[in-house]
Amino acid sequence: MAKYTASHYQAAFREADIAFKTGNSQHSIDRLSEDHGIERGTAQAFVSCYARMMRGMVYKRGLSELATETFLKGIKAKHGHEAFMRGIDAARLHLAYRESLGHHLPGLQITVDRLAEPI
Repeated sequence: MAKYTASHYQAAFREADIAFKTGNSQHSIDRLSEDHGIERGTAQAFVSCYARMMRGMVYKRGLSELATETFLKGIKAKHGHEAFMRGIDAARLHLAYRESLGHHLPGLQITVDRLAEPI
C-alpha cells in the first residue's frame, strides 16, 4: 500500500472538486495518477469519496485521517458551512458503516468529532 503525503491529499482535493463540478472524473483520475503518482484505484476512490461527501452520502472506501481532514477543511473553505456539514454527515455515515463491519476507527472518529465542534 502506498503512503501518501499532505500534498497528495491536497492535489486529490483539488482534482476531486474539479471532477465534482464538471462531471468528468476520468480526467481528474488521470491527472492524479500521471501528475501526482497516485495509484489509479486510489485516485478513483478519492474522487468518489469526495463526491459522496459533497452529497452527504455514505462512502465505503476508507480515507486516512489526514485525507478526511484535508477534504473536510477544503470543503468548508471552498463551499461553506452547509457543504461542510454534509461532509461531516458523510464521514459519520462512513464510520457507522465501518463499525457495522467490526472495524473500529477511533482516530478517524476523533478527527471528525474535532472538526465538527463549533468554534
